[in-house]
This record gives sequence, structure tokens and C-alpha cells, in this order.
Amino acid sequence: MDFKISKCSGSDLKQCVPIFIKVYAKSPYNEHWSKNDAVKRLKSVYKGNKTYCFTAKLDNQVIGFILGRDYQWYDGKRVFLEELVVSEEFRRKGVGTLLWNAFENRLKSRGVVLVQGLVNSNSTATRFYKKISLGESDYKLFEKKVRRFL
Repeated sequence: MDFKISKCSGSDLKQCVPIFIKVYAKSPYNEHWSKNDAVKRLKSVYKGNKTYCFTAKLDNQVIGFILGRDYQWYDGKRVFLEELVVSEEFRRKGVGTLLWNAFENRLKSRGVVLVQGLVNSNSTATRFYKKISLGESDYKLFEKKVRRFL
């Protein structure tokens, strides 16, 4: 298969939405994204910094994407990997690696000192991240659900 990796365009985001919704609806995430909320999520990352956004296409159809955004830290520019999503039928075919390679090359060319991201510990993505040499951080994620008062 001849996968094509390219910079993500605004029109590509429309094709990313159904992939995003389908992937996150399954275990271990079990998240039920509306189309509207998924569009808002992807647009907010894309508009935040288009420099670190790529798609994988087969026959002009998006089959995966990677989105990140940069921020300044004491040691230089860092990038947070917001999303790396590949359609289930194209996993384990090199698509994720191709997306990562394009992303990493961009990081290097822009002088980024560190890339960070979150992954569900029950996700098969953890194996992929280890394969591409992403290590676990000393930082720990904390969270608390906040309820709105009426």
C-alpha cells in the first residue's frame, strides 16, 4: 500500500472526525464524542499550531493523523502530542510510524527539546510509543471531575 504523509489542511480535518469518533468509542477509551464536539476538539488543536499536524492518506482518503502543539518551557520549546490516531484497519501496517517520523522530523527542524503526550495505560498505543522510544515521564497526571452547580 502506498501511504502518503502530508501536512494536515483544514479540509483534511473533516475526514479526521469520523476516524477520531470511531477510535475513541472503543475500549479502552469508551468515549462517546458527538460530531460537533469532535470537530471542536480537532479544530482547537489544529488552530493552536498547524506546524505539528500531519495526515496519512491512501487513495486521497485520510486513514490517520497526528496533531501536536508547541509551548515554551524553561529549557526551550516543547511540543505536546495531542492526538495520534490511525483507523483500525490500517494499524500495524506502518502508518503510525510514518506519521511519527514526519512529526519527529518537524520537531527536530524546529529545535524542539522535548515531546510529551498522554496515553491510556490500557491502550495498545503504549506498545507503539515504546517502540518509537518514547519513555515514561516522572510526572503524574491528576484529575478531578468537576460538576456544574445549577
